[in-house]
Amino acid sequence: MKFKRKPYSDIFYIVFVLILLMIIILFTNITVKVSKYGTNLTLAIPPAASENTATTRTLTSTTQMPIVFSTWIPRENNRKWTSIASNSIGDKLVACTHLGQIYTSTDSGVSWIPRESNRKWTSVASNSTGDKLVACAHLGQIYTSTDSGVSWTPRETNRSWSSVASNSNGDKLVACERDGQIYTSTDSGISWIQRESSGVQEWMSVASNSIGDKLIACAFNDGYIYISTDSGVSWTPRESNRKWSGVKSNSTGNKLVACVYGGRIYTSTDSGVSWIPHESERDWSSVASNSTGNVLVACCLSAGRIYTSTDSGVSWIPHESEREWYDVASNSTGDKLVACAHLGQIYTSNR
Repeated sequence: MKFKRKPYSDIFYIVFVLILLMIIILFTNITVKVSKYGTNLTLAIPPAASENTATTRTLTSTTQMPIVFSTWIPRENNRKWTSIASNSIGDKLVACTHLGQIYTSTDSGVSWIPRESNRKWTSVASNSTGDKLVACAHLGQIYTSTDSGVSWTPRETNRSWSSVASNSNGDKLVACERDGQIYTSTDSGISWIQRESSGVQEWMSVASNSIGDKLIACAFNDGYIYISTDSGVSWTPRESNRKWSGVKSNSTGNKLVACVYGGRIYTSTDSGVSWIPHESERDWSSVASNSTGNVLVACCLSAGRIYTSTDSGVSWIPHESEREWYDVASNSTGDKLVACAHLGQIYTSNR
């Protein structure tokens, strides 16, 4: 015979649960926090009469942090892409090709418009708004644009330019040449000053903080990382002789990231005075950083992949397929990334 519960037993059960909940609310404080790192349940027990502080216990669930930047969308056509850059929002992009043209996008990489003439373009850079752009060509000149890439003006003389960088306003620029020196400009690229103190090096990459007073450069073929805190007037060698291939800075210039071809990724939190190695030895070709320096992205040549870090370079997650990745870029918040592959396409990813 089945046991049949009396109707008033249900009412008693409901009242009991309500009373229990009221006791919990009155004598405890339960807070549930949900973040990308998991779900935290915080139980704060009020102090007894003889205690001064409450006792707090935090229980962390086993929820794992979701993988970010898991989807990369191919854009444009297969070309010999060599460099790519983004404005602070991530809607205006600029990229260049070897023996091809410069391409600009105003819709976060969905569509692209060819600009300028066919040259041996090696590097491009953008200011924060994306209206002031700078590009350089191997055995060519430096070119600047003040209308988001619609028109370009040649600057300086023909050199083996390898890299360019811009501050957030686009008035302070820095450029370097392979087997040459570093050059700086304080008038949006109209005039350039050769910095003798940097010396003749096989310069591979340059970067700038948002103001343009803190600069970083790296030299290939057993070279050093070089730091300048006076807008390029003087330079100080840092770290050891390595085949440095790429450098980037956060907005303040205190957090830096650099990569070594056939080596590791290195980060600095003291404006380049000391460096910490991360990840494995790979043929790293380029690195990028968001404005705070907590979101980093790097890429590899020789059938490599794209790697991202959301903890300032401590840990890295591989993405996309093996390609000959040449360059990567990030917007200021680090939620929009873009990369280009040599003899491949441009790829975009949103966090």
